[in-house]
Amino acid sequence: FTALKNNTKLEALSLTNVGLTDRTALMLAEAVEKNSTLRVLNTETNFISPQVIVVLVKALLQNMSVEEFRASNQVSHQQF
Repeated sequence: FTALKNNTKLEALSLTNVGLTDRTALMLAEAVEKNSTLRVLNTETNFISPQVIVVLVKALLQNMSVEEFRASNQVSHQQF
């Protein structure tokens, strides 16, 4: 995610079902807040809490470059 902050080539990033947790999603939020070329971000089917999804959305609103954001099907850590 460190490289994503200054990447000027990447337009689409799919992180579907890669085991993202709140901790890693917060690092992603920090990176996308600074990236102005990303157009599509997909974080579906991971372990991100609703509170951190809100942080991600707020980060995306910083530069308004992302046109498509997907974050459905997050799995709760408290499942049996």
